[in-house]
Amino acid sequence: MMISHELPPQLLMHTMRTKELAVQLARYYGLDAETVHRVELAALLHDNCRHWPPERLLAAAQEFGYEPDEVERESPVLLHARIGALRLKDEYSIIDEVVYFCVFHHTVGGPDMGDAAKIIYCADKIEPGRDYPGADRLRRIAPEGLKPLCREIVSSTVDYLNSLGRAVHPATLAFQRELDGEKR
Repeated sequence: MMISHELPPQLLMHTMRTKELAVQLARYYGLDAETVHRVELAALLHDNCRHWPPERLLAAAQEFGYEPDEVERESPVLLHARIGALRLKDEYSIIDEVVYFCVFHHTVGGPDMGDAAKIIYCADKIEPGRDYPGADRLRRIAPEGLKPLCREIVSSTVDYLNSLGRAVHPATLAFQRELDGEKR
């Protein structure tokens, strides 16, 4: 299996930076060697269809029997995480549930994510090539712990989407509530 040949150069560079950061974070946060390996694999595979146009993502959702929600229909690029995970099982026979869960949730997050999935979620958002306003501040939070880092990234994402008047994915809001210790 070689997915890297499918990725445009910029996306491949992002993937490699995400992998490096994800492995660093996994080790820093004390994950065992097997889970670090799963994090590494998930990071390498997380954006396996990020470069697909919206029409192809929507068509793949239909092929896989995945029903996009309203937010995903409005912004089909969000589907690349869900479709990417489904594609790993279907086209590449990757059946590791940790890797699948990491890829499935890396874009919008969600409740009940394990540490591996949280690390992929965070590494994707703050890898060194990300230069959006506030990215450096978020990177500086990493040493404080995985939960504070997730909380700040989710909060930053929600604030950004709200400032644009765009819908926030329900899974992101559920993840935020979970991180804030609220009942679902």
